[in-house]
Amino acid sequence: MARIDPPKPHSVILDEPGRLEITIPVRTNWFVACFLGAWLTGWLVGEVTVPITMVTNAQKAPLPFMIFWLTAWTVGGGFAIMVFLWQILGREIIRVENNSIMTKRAIGPWGRAHEFDREHVKNLRVDPHGINFFDSASALKFWGLGGGLIAFDYGSKTFRFGRGIDEPEARRIIELMERHR
Repeated sequence: MARIDPPKPHSVILDEPGRLEITIPVRTNWFVACFLGAWLTGWLVGEVTVPITMVTNAQKAPLPFMIFWLTAWTVGGGFAIMVFLWQILGREIIRVENNSIMTKRAIGPWGRAHEFDREHVKNLRVDPHGINFFDSASALKFWGLGGGLIAFDYGSKTFRFGRGIDEPEARRIIELMERHR
C-alpha cells in the first residue's frame, strides 16, 4: 500500500501585520490549453490569408462579407489568445489590508483589480458553485475564467475568487482573511 502525503497548498500566502496577500496560480486545464494552442495555429492562417485575399480580391468574394468575417474572426481569436495565456500564465491575487479587500486576475504583469470596502463585505464563505451553461458568467468557468470557491456578498451582488484551489485551502484562506479584520 502506498502512503499518500498531504498535498501542499496551491496558493502562496504572505501574512504580515496589517497586510495579507494571497497569490493563486491558475490550475491549468491542459485539454483547453492544448486545444486552443492548435486552434490558434489555424486561426493565424485565416487571420493572415483573408486580408491578403481582400487586397488582391483573388476569390472575388463580396468585400462587406469579408470585412464582417475578418472582424468576427479577430474578436474570436482575441478571446482564444486571452484564454490560452490565462491557462499558461494566469494568477489571482487577493490583498487584505486596512479597510479593503483587493482581488486581481492577472496574466503576467497585466490584470484588472477590484477593490472592496471591508465594511460592506458580508458572508465570506466557501461556496462551490457548479457550471450552468445557460448563465454567461458561469459558462466562462469551463474556460478557466471567472468564479471560484470563495464568495462574499457585497451590496446586492455576490463576488467570487479562488478558482485554482480546493475547499480545504479555501477554508484556510477565509480563516486568514477573517483574522485580518
